[in-house]
Amino acid sequence: MSERSLQPDTDLVYGLFYGVFKPNLIRLALQLDVFTPLADGTVTAQGVAKACACQPEGIQALLEYLCSLLVLDRSGETFALTPTAATFFVRGRKSYVGDLILHDTSPVFFERVRGALMSGMPSALGIDFVQDAWLESYRTWRISSSLEM
Repeated sequence: MSERSLQPDTDLVYGLFYGVFKPNLIRLALQLDVFTPLADGTVTAQGVAKACACQPEGIQALLEYLCSLLVLDRSGETFALTPTAATFFVRGRKSYVGDLILHDTSPVFFERVRGALMSGMPSALGIDFVQDAWLESYRTWRISSSLEM
């Protein structure tokens, strides 16, 4: 056993704990639909807040966080979608994967997993999504056919 493994690793615990923020804040952004108001171009945080029926200060903080995740771009006071967000996070687009993300980050999803672990019985984890374009997007040579799905 290495010497490092004999010592408690607070960085590991900190990373595990704060790792939940990324998917949960993406989940909130999808629930509030902050990406759709940006679909036609750059918008201020106040414009996004108005479209989402939220307060501008909170939306400003959320949009800045999404910029740190490289999901949005910021120029001065305006925000814009990255190509990834424009492709996958705008409701109504064929390649939208928001429903898949919302499902897979839902507490209900993980309660089903917990139930299966406790009972030892397989459990259907929910809906079969036809959002295969998201999965296929990892293969850049197949993106055009993925968008047709």
